[in-house]
Amino acid sequence: MLDKKTGQKVSVKEALNWSLLWIGLSFVFAGLLWFYLDGSYNRELANLKTTEFLTGYLIEKALSVDNIFVFLMIFTRSARKAPSFRAGMDSADGEAVLSSTTSWGCTLI
Repeated sequence: MLDKKTGQKVSVKEALNWSLLWIGLSFVFAGLLWFYLDGSYNRELANLKTTEFLTGYLIEKALSVDNIFVFLMIFTRSARKAPSFRAGMDSADGEAVLSSTTSWGCTLI
């Protein structure tokens, strides 16, 4: 599962499962952080640092979801098919991404 080298598309179910796994791991880490800081220092520090971690994580998650919409706008605006991201992406796909990004960026300026 982790060492796929084929160019097959990722299903929505698989993407959702991976997302849930990483989100779950971040909450497990937050819990471990809280227990460590509560035991080693004090509850006030544990609450503060765990809240800071979760706030930062949720902001980063929101920004990464926002990037999906930016890519969607880029590929929709340029009317090009989104490249398939696979091992050994060929130069035509890379040129399409660069061209789409450049033309979209110039439109904004």
